[in-house]
Amino acid sequence: MVNGQMSHDPLANTPRLAVSGDGAAIEYRDGNGELIWSTPVQAVVVMAEYTNPYGPHLDDYFLVFIFNEQGQGYIREASFYSAGRDELLSELSKRWNDDLRLGLCNSTDWKSRVIWPPQFASREDFTFTEVPPRSFLDRLRRFCFGPTLEYSPSAAVMRHVEAVCRATPTPE
Repeated sequence: MVNGQMSHDPLANTPRLAVSGDGAAIEYRDGNGELIWSTPVQAVVVMAEYTNPYGPHLDDYFLVFIFNEQGQGYIREASFYSAGRDELLSELSKRWNDDLRLGLCNSTDWKSRVIWPPQFASREDFTFTEVPPRSFLDRLRRFCFGPTLEYSPSAAVMRHVEAVCRATPTPE
């Protein structure tokens, strides 16, 4: 309530994606400000985006970060609709000296696109594989919404991730 009036902040319960206060990490927080995940900016090996056909009622657009942690590649994702997304892209563009651009805003299907590093940028380098229904609820979901798919980086992206993880010490 503000000055006796009800206020509604449309971003109040929206997840937030940002560079940490000290500039060292990418942080993804829930609508209450609780940390969901964090990774050092220097550890990011690949940044990508993907969409699915579940919108507009369910989240249908995601940012993907593949990062090096102790010589292993790990994947974290965040909702495209996160508060702070544009500011994060601007900050990462400066740090990586690259013009990071999103390219799937009009997609309503299973699509993927690598954003960074430049040698993979704009390529559809993720594979989507159908997950077989295992329960009645899964079969009902498939009937109503279509198949459930899992994504995974392509072999070329995974070779890049593995090479970087072998060659790069993990940031502290």
